[in-house]
This record gives sequence, structure tokens and C-alpha cells, in this order.
Amino acid sequence: MVMSLLGGIFGSCSTGSVVTVDNAGFQKILTDKDAAAVLLDVRTAEEFVGGHLRGAVNVDVLADGFTAKATEALRERGAKVACVYCRSGRRSLDAAAKLSKAGFKVVNLDNGIIGWQSGGGYITKD
Repeated sequence: MVMSLLGGIFGSCSTGSVVTVDNAGFQKILTDKDAAAVLLDVRTAEEFVGGHLRGAVNVDVLADGFTAKATEALRERGAKVACVYCRSGRRSLDAAAKLSKAGFKVVNLDNGIIGWQSGGGYITKD
């Protein structure tokens, strides 16, 4: 079901596209095993330890070498799709553009972790 959702979101584009979705859409993509989505928290390490979505990999979009580090993390985990978020959605759009340029399909969480939490989404400090 989600792969058909992804197909509808990305159309016929094979690589390098970005979409922004709400909490429900983000959750659907993350929970579908066929989507092979990897969750990237693109905030600072300090923000990450303060609370993040379960299973997220932290790669700071403002740090030197972001694209190389994120690409390595995504490839190591067999990502078909990169699901990115930050605090409010601004930095993750920057990250999404960089990852799209690197050839990834990217799903950006609208309103970031703030929107996630206000919508009842769970975060962890694990």
C-alpha cells in the first residue's frame, strides 16, 4: 500500500525528488517495510539527545560534509527513501534539497518534530 503511496507521491521520477507530508503520511512511509525508508534527524547532536523519533539517525545538516555523511548513512541502511525532519521543517527542507541533488527520493516531515509532537507523535531519548 505504501509503495503505491510512494509511487503516487513521486510519480515516475526514479531519483532526486522531494515531497513534504503531514504526520500521518510520514508515519505510513516509515512503517512500511517495502518502502525501505531511513529516518534522518538533521538537527544538531544536542537537539537529538533532547528527544528524537525512534530509529532516527542523526546527521546535522549544518555540519561540514553533511551530504557525504548522510549519503553514507542512507546507503549503509539500504534506503530507497530518505525521511528527513528537523525542529520546524526549515533545515530539513535544506537537507532534502541536498539529498535530492545527490539522487535520493526524500520525504520531508511538515512542521518538523514540533508538528510531530503537537499531533501526538512519540519521541524518545534512547
